[in-house]
Amino acid sequence: MVEDCRFIAPEHTLKWQEEGERSRLFGQAELLRRAVDNILGNAIKHTPAGSEISISVSQTGTRCRICIDDNGSGVDDAQLERLFDPFYRQQQVDNGYGLGLSIAKRAAELLGGRIEASSPPGKGLQVCIDLPLAKES
Repeated sequence: MVEDCRFIAPEHTLKWQEEGERSRLFGQAELLRRAVDNILGNAIKHTPAGSEISISVSQTGTRCRICIDDNGSGVDDAQLERLFDPFYRQQQVDNGYGLGLSIAKRAAELLGGRIEASSPPGKGLQVCIDLPLAKES
């Protein structure tokens, strides 16, 4: 997906960072792809050309955390709470229906995880998906 985004959005720098050992997640791969794809799409859409988007994957115990950070203008606290609501659009742009992050949230929940967003002052938006790792057989 990162390579696809590099191809469709060459005006952005995409940085991939992996921490810890690789583990397997359980669940439907397509759900995870949709969640990450929607978050990346929003990051590309809402950040200026030339900015960096960072994707990091880390493992803590029995959980995997995928974070996507952008260098856009960020989101204020009032909007943060509504980002995952269906049909909510932070900025009224002509494209999109405000469904991407609500789809990402539902996909994360169906995979047994959760999703959260934060926007520290002076930084862009960070969206993280926290998921369970595969059960050992």
